[in-house]
Amino acid sequence: MAWLFFNGPLEGQVLWSLNREHGLTVSDLMSLVAFGIAARGWNQVRKVRETVDADRY
Repeated sequence: MAWLFFNGPLEGQVLWSLNREHGLTVSDLMSLVAFGIAARGWNQVRKVRETVDADRY
């Protein structure tokens, strides 16, 4: 229910419009940035675990 009230302000400006109802917004770009940060963190943890496992044997 809250999505109905907060959708517009949370998405931010429309940066590129595909048509009247679809477009690229600031929040779309921010979600890509968040995904990149999460992927980088996951990759760093994976590398540390591989190093620790290699040191054990």
